[in-house]
Amino acid sequence: MRPSTCIRSVGFFLLLLSAAGCSPLRQPPPAKAFYLLDIQPESQPQRLSPAVCFRVRPMSVQSPFSGTSLIYRTSETAYQRDYYNQFLVPGDQQIGEALAAWLPAVGVVLCPDTATEDQTERLILEPHLEALYADFRNPDSPSAYVRLRFAITAHDRSCRCSRILLNESFEAAVDVPSNPTAEQIVEATSQAVAEAFGQFHSALESLFP
Repeated sequence: MRPSTCIRSVGFFLLLLSAAGCSPLRQPPPAKAFYLLDIQPESQPQRLSPAVCFRVRPMSVQSPFSGTSLIYRTSETAYQRDYYNQFLVPGDQQIGEALAAWLPAVGVVLCPDTATEDQTERLILEPHLEALYADFRNPDSPSAYVRLRFAITAHDRSCRCSRILLNESFEAAVDVPSNPTAEQIVEATSQAVAEAFGQFHSALESLFP
């Protein structure tokens, strides 16, 4: 049956679909599933003692890891988006929110919203999500992989000077079963983010013992 004979009117088209139709979609598409990360860093980390407050920038995200789709790496250069298994909220936003809650828990003082731009000294924290995917390059041992980069800059307006205290990436990979479910991937991703936070905490300890 040619398309021109299939679509003559809306009513006739719907009748054809209900009877045996000529649509290529013989079965309804799979329902989408949505997930949230459950990031649980170390429950009682060593508290830090920075002398000044931190102003935290919004987390940036590197393409192709933006958006809500789970992403699978299948080769050195190929990534695939899973349009049926997605984050309810983009991964970079979830990690940014978890970071904002985690920093005060480890002793980092956040600059109040009322802090003026001419404050004598402050630290600027710029978080970047560099990678967030399930790694299937080796199908026999897949993993959830996360890489975060944190840049900390000290600004002192009294001398109109600044210095970079930290600009480092932290990565973690958590194994998943050889044929994982989306839920297992999200759970392992949450653990990988928590491990990257732990590495960042160690770097902070060296800056603010």
